[in-house]
Amino acid sequence: MPGHSRDIVSKQAPLVAIGGSAGSLDALIQFFEVLPEDCGIAFIVVVHLSPNEESLLPELLQRRCALKVIHARNNQHIFANHVYVIPPGRILTRQQDSLQVAPLDLQHGRVAVIDVLFESLAVPDHPPLAGILLSGADSDGTAGLRRIKQAGGLTLVQNPADAAQEIMPRAAIDSGCVDAVLSAGQMPALLLSSFGINATLRRPPALQALKTKHLLKPTDKEAELVHKAVQSLRRRTGRDFSYFRQIVVLRHLRRRMEITVQGKAADYLALLDTDAAEPEALLRELLISVTGFFRDPEAFDALRRHIPELFKGKGEADFVRVWVPACATGEEAYSIAMLLQEYAETLLHPPGIRVFGCDLDRSAIEKARAGLYRPVVAASVGEERLERFFLREAGGYRVRRELRQIMLFAENDVVGDPAFTCIDLVSCRNLLIYLNPEGQKRMMDVFDFALDPHGMLFLGAAEGLLNFNTAFYPLESRYRIYRRSTDPQRKTSGGGSIQRSLTMEQSAYGQAALPRKEREGPTLNQLQDQLKLLQQRLLGSVRPETAGATAQQQLQVITQELHATLEELDIHRQELRSMNAELTAVNLVLSTKLDELEQINSDLNNHMNAAAIPMVFLNRELRIMRYTPRALDLFRLIPADIGRMLSDLRNDLDYPALPSDAEHVLNGGDPIEREIRGQAGTCYFARVLPYHAQQKRIVGVVLTFFDITERKQSEAALQASEEKLRTFISATSEIVYEMSADWLEMRSLDGKNFIATTEIPRKDWIEEYIPEDEKPRVWAAIKQATAEHGYFELEHRVVRIDGSTGWVFSRAIPLFDQQGHIAKWFGTASDITERKCTEEALHDSEEQYRKLFDAIDEGFCIIEVLFDGDDKPVDYRFLQINPAVERQAGIKEPTGRWMREIAPRHEQYWFETYGRVVQTGEPVRFESEAKELGRFFDVYAFRVGDPKLRRVGILFNDISTRKRSDDALRAEESRLRLALDAAEMGCYAWYPAEDRTEADAMLLALFGLPADAALTHASAAAMIHPDDLERHEAVLRRALDPGSDGIFRDEIRVRGADGVERWLAFNGKVEFGGEPRQPVRLSGVARDVTEQRRAVPACGAKDREHP
Repeated sequence: MPGHSRDIVSKQAPLVAIGGSAGSLDALIQFFEVLPEDCGIAFIVVVHLSPNEESLLPELLQRRCALKVIHARNNQHIFANHVYVIPPGRILTRQQDSLQVAPLDLQHGRVAVIDVLFESLAVPDHPPLAGILLSGADSDGTAGLRRIKQAGGLTLVQNPADAAQEIMPRAAIDSGCVDAVLSAGQMPALLLSSFGINATLRRPPALQALKTKHLLKPTDKEAELVHKAVQSLRRRTGRDFSYFRQIVVLRHLRRRMEITVQGKAADYLALLDTDAAEPEALLRELLISVTGFFRDPEAFDALRRHIPELFKGKGEADFVRVWVPACATGEEAYSIAMLLQEYAETLLHPPGIRVFGCDLDRSAIEKARAGLYRPVVAASVGEERLERFFLREAGGYRVRRELRQIMLFAENDVVGDPAFTCIDLVSCRNLLIYLNPEGQKRMMDVFDFALDPHGMLFLGAAEGLLNFNTAFYPLESRYRIYRRSTDPQRKTSGGGSIQRSLTMEQSAYGQAALPRKEREGPTLNQLQDQLKLLQQRLLGSVRPETAGATAQQQLQVITQELHATLEELDIHRQELRSMNAELTAVNLVLSTKLDELEQINSDLNNHMNAAAIPMVFLNRELRIMRYTPRALDLFRLIPADIGRMLSDLRNDLDYPALPSDAEHVLNGGDPIEREIRGQAGTCYFARVLPYHAQQKRIVGVVLTFFDITERKQSEAALQASEEKLRTFISATSEIVYEMSADWLEMRSLDGKNFIATTEIPRKDWIEEYIPEDEKPRVWAAIKQATAEHGYFELEHRVVRIDGSTGWVFSRAIPLFDQQGHIAKWFGTASDITERKCTEEALHDSEEQYRKLFDAIDEGFCIIEVLFDGDDKPVDYRFLQINPAVERQAGIKEPTGRWMREIAPRHEQYWFETYGRVVQTGEPVRFESEAKELGRFFDVYAFRVGDPKLRRVGILFNDISTRKRSDDALRAEESRLRLALDAAEMGCYAWYPAEDRTEADAMLLALFGLPADAALTHASAAAMIHPDDLERHEAVLRRALDPGSDGIFRDEIRVRGADGVERWLAFNGKVEFGGEPRQPVRLSGVARDVTEQRRAVPACGAKDREHP
């Protein structure tokens, strides 16, 4: 568990990522069962799982693994001594010291989950790191393994021969990014050693050991199945797979059995013996044609460094001979041929080059001979070699003829058929791993026999000499490049050499192989008979110097000489058989080439006969070599004219310069093209081209004549049409222009006095006519129209003829050629400057309206009223609002919402009021309370747009504060009125500027006036006692003086309108305002003080009576 003393956070501990697919479970068990529980390493396992099914992989591994095995979780910390397994339907990555688990998105195709994990690990400052690829049926993991390698991590791959599915490990090995190729059980020891961890591996359980043994070696029953299938395949096809590893053959057998007979062995053997197609199907299954150009580039780069050694001591009369057994479709053989050709081109007098490629797969050999490969080869070959050695064709790239000429591809069994001899280099990569030890030893003996002294051997990354052959020593062990040893100590005795030759003979032609007529030769008994005959002959010719020796000594000398002679004869015979095999292959290739040549010649004749073009072929002497039937229309030719000089023949062409043009091209001049005339008004397009042989050497000329009479007539019609078009352009008021297909050139423009006219092509039109800030928009519209092959339409600004800026609406259509490509654009432009100015003015007006709309304090909104089935308004929805609506109504984000949703208990009269506005179209203004919103509103509502839309515009203010102030003021006024009534006081307000007086009923009563009477300053002054009037006016003027404090107090006598004289006491205050300061209003109260004034004399009299 995390936190244990032995657990180490992965930031310090080594981290190993393992990827696998089909067949990887057994390999994972073999790997984990030997690891100790305290190994100090953290493991992350990613395999291809079904996204919709539960995975039991952690449980299966835990049974054989001493480490803790769990499903990975998101944001889970990584600890040593733990195995984290990817869950189904997820991708797994590492971020710092934790795992990231994300859903697997398959919408865009398969996701390479192993690459994703590996690439997430190959980051700077990573812990000690290793990546491992196990069995799998695709190439997932190769790119990620390369990233780990580049980041300095260790990269391991399961041996393809041990893998249930070899494609995944094989793809990684071919990429050249693998440090070691091992079985799954061998990998833990290398990991511990590489990480410097001192730990003891566990011994696998006995049961598991038996299971592993079963995986690597078939059971007796399976071995019998393989033996019978191999024997049947030999009988039916003549091909011997007894040298193949049984586990390899069994794997492919199982696949065919599942496809054909649902896995039943007996039924499949019967099918193999009786069915006509199944043997070939099994043969194709067993022939592993996995190859590519420059597979494992580092290995080929190492081989390139040793290429010069193959050319040492060879002159122009010699050959560098290379043999590529199991060449498949030839990519590897061509790769080596390119290296040889590149080096040979650096020599002054290089030797010849011959590359032999052989394979059992006939279809692969035929493809290799054709040399045509898919376009993807460009990536592995590189641009320089692609240009040098390949020709682009419709189906891909074909190897150039000069390279194919040094290749010889033959159907050949490298194990059973005679070997090629005098070979300087054998390249046999990734074949030995599929052979059993006997087949591997046989192969190495064949290579030893085939190679010249100092010859080189080039093997695959997963192969080696396997410690069974000392004939080779390494030049570069890492890249499996070896040299044949010339140490005399390795030479065998004469008898051993004879025995080796006889053994090879038996393997190739004797009992171990199917008898063939072409393999007939002396048997072992025949050789023994010849030995006895030679012994008898030699006994009869004993030399004089041996006359005194005993018969036994003489026989021993004779026998030794005989053995030496037979050994030499045997070697010569093997060489002859190898040469015979090589000659047979060469004959086959030549026969194939002859057939191809005949086919090409037949195709050429058919092409010449079918060609509807007059063509004449001339040699270097300008003599006729051949011609097409249509040439008879122009030249008066008969078959006997072949070989005659061109100048001797009459023709129907007005072409006096034909002989001189032919001489010009023949001498290396450029091809010539002319338009010429024939009889009866016909026109021809004549071309004089060089006739190239190999290496682009000119060996003649080709004359072709295309009848362009219809084209010339079309051109005349086109000219007439263009004249009509020019007339139309002159008559129209539109700006008319013509552009090239890519719009880089304006070919013509009639500016109609709006923009400058141009009659010559110009490429600076964009600078001349388009303002700088408009160019990106114009080019964007051009690119879109070009990409879509559609119309170009755009309103844009242009520079007018007077230098000012105007607006045009431009519209252009593409004109297409016969291939459907755009040939040019034809367009018109209208002056829309006035319209754009109007639109801009309207836009400015709308913008001002919008700013005003957004700036006003009043809330404004447009609502849609909802009616029920009885046409009764029941709700409304906010469609458009200004920013003040939310503030005034206290509703957050009301747009699109219904009022019943916002305020379910909103009063019904609101809906009814707006409903009436919709129905009648009469606007309404009112003040009302929305209790649920807690506000009073001053509202003006009016119908908007079509009545069918049922929309109402509402302009409103929140008057809640004003309403509350009015209520408070009314209450205060009521209280003040009660106080004034109790004190019998009247109140007034006089506005001097208007001479307007506001007075309550009490004040009017003090002046003897009814409650509805009007009181003015003049009418009030008329009622004042004459003795008090002057003084009263002076007090009033002082109070109204802007420099005073505005206090007004006075007592005066008034004779009211009712005839009663009263003393009135006034108290008031003047309000000032404006600039300069002026009196605005005099407010105050007045009361009747008549009794108080009368009481004052009485009190004075009493005071006089009582001093």
